[in-house]
Amino acid sequence: MATAKAKLRREDLAKDEVAETVEELLLAFRRHRLKIVAGVAGAFLLVSLYGLFSARRASILRETNRVLNQATIVIGELPNIEDETTRENNLRGAIAELERLAERYAGTPASRLALYLQGNCYYYMDDLERAREAFERYIEEARTPEERARGELAVGYTLENQFFLHDEPVTRLEDARVRYVRAEQAAPPGSYPFYQALLNQARVLELTYRDAEALALYRRVLEERPPARAVRGGGGEGASARREGIEGFVEQQLDDLLRPLSFYATAKLLADRLEATSKVIRPQEPAQP
Repeated sequence: MATAKAKLRREDLAKDEVAETVEELLLAFRRHRLKIVAGVAGAFLLVSLYGLFSARRASILRETNRVLNQATIVIGELPNIEDETTRENNLRGAIAELERLAERYAGTPASRLALYLQGNCYYYMDDLERAREAFERYIEEARTPEERARGELAVGYTLENQFFLHDEPVTRLEDARVRYVRAEQAAPPGSYPFYQALLNQARVLELTYRDAEALALYRRVLEERPPARAVRGGGGEGASARREGIEGFVEQQLDDLLRPLSFYATAKLLADRLEATSKVIRPQEPAQP
């Protein structure tokens, strides 16, 4: 009997403890109900916003991929289109889409690639001033040394072509060389932009009859990029670890546009040609006694 009473007593105590705990919780809820409700609402809002953000991100990626892929297709098909009006209309359509993308997502990798492709479209239209403006905007938005180097290379190309196509002063070539020097300084050593900048500098030096300086740069490339490292394909020169998401997509598009040839083979060809022509076409001054 005593055991049964003790058991009932323990059960009553347990019920009292539960009741007190529930009462304390209710009192706590009443005291802090506004905070609790706000916290629950905030958590619900965060979940909702995360869902909206994920959907928005997917939408942005779809739009970005569509515009950028279409622009690369337009540029890639240019050699197959003979009608100048069709070429120009295709390029102008791509430029308009790219400009909207660059403005809408300013400061993002998508915007940077849009500006870069826009510059290429203008470049193929021989609108070199607007091409240079697009590449300058790309440099302003660049976030990595390699991006800045690529932008400087692109500006250098436009300056070179302004000299050749629009009969501009020879100082344009020197302006181009300066941009190639900047590209060399910005690029990570050993990267694609780094060696492309050296080759481009050498080309401009050769065009301005500074053969010795040009040969020195060609030989530097030959020394630093031996044939064993000059491989083609996805793991070739300039290839690096691929990031995921839109940044990886940007890198892939840039690599597809600017996939390098073997630097060693290019430098060897240009150096051999320059050494041969400099002796025939550009005889050196006789040595002073």
